[in-house]
Amino acid sequence: MSLDRLTREFIRTELGFRFLAVPSPAEAFLIERRLQRGEWGAGQPILNPLPPPAAASRTVDL
Repeated sequence: MSLDRLTREFIRTELGFRFLAVPSPAEAFLIERRLQRGEWGAGQPILNPLPPPAAASRTVDL
C-alpha cells in the first residue's frame, strides 16, 4: 500500500471538512481569517491559526 493511499484513507476516515460557496475570493479570504482567529465558536484551529495580535507598545517610566 502506498503512502498516498494511506494518507487519503486516513483523511477520509479520520478527518472532517466543510466548504462554503461564496461570491468572491475576497469574501473567502475574510471568512478564512475569521476562522483562523477563532471567531466562529469552535476556537482557533490547530493547523494554521493566526498568531495573536501584537500588543500595543508601551513605555514604562522608571
